Amino acid sequence: DNHNQSRSAPKLQIKGFFGTQNRVAELLQHDTVAIISGGIGIVPFLSLIQQTTQRLLSSSSSFALERLELHWACRERVLIDYMVQEYFRPMIRAWASTTNLSLQQDQDDNDNYKNNNNNK
Repeated sequence: DNHNQSRSAPKLQIKGFFGTQNRVAELLQHDTVAIISGGIGIVPFLSLIQQTTQRLLSSSSSFALERLELHWACRERVLIDYMVQEYFRPMIRAWASTTNLSLQQDQDDNDNYKNNNNNK
């Protein structure tokens, strides 16, 4: 199909933060940023997301960043609920339509938590 052949694939760069001192500035140089994490591996990204949000909201400068996607898989429902309440809801309010939050709950070994929450 000529239609599919004429479209070029999007440019994708996969990088880690290798020693840079200003991670927020590096993040703001890209139009779309995807953060992928699992379990407690989300912790190092929390301050990065908060600092980025603060910088975008407090600056009159324009930045390349248009979209932030966070993909996080976690098996502990109690951790997911805490993170949503304390971190993700404020982030979503601040970013409005430019945020895509994808949460995946893996099988949870803690069935007591699920059963106790159903009684609330």
